[in-house]
Amino acid sequence: MRYFLHFAYDGTRYHGWQVQPNTLTVQAEVDRCLSQVLRQPIHSLGSGRTDTGVHASHQVAHFDADLPDGMTLELLLYRLRRALPTDIAPCACTP
Repeated sequence: MRYFLHFAYDGTRYHGWQVQPNTLTVQAEVDRCLSQVLRQPIHSLGSGRTDTGVHASHQVAHFDADLPDGMTLELLLYRLRRALPTDIAPCACTP
């Protein structure tokens, strides 16, 4: 199923949104933590891009996943908040 993740971030320590080789990006952190929480490989697709050091007050990305048994969207969001660095703040996750 497809899910939409709404989040904000402070981009100070990131080299933009989009995954790039050998550097820290917001998308790489989101994908890493979603994969960890959902225990399956996740690749998100953002609604836009940002440059190095740029912040976002409302970014949306979607990803496809099968939620594990017993995993609600509220539980997913709670676990994702705990897994992500504090400068990336997920606000909502909707189908």
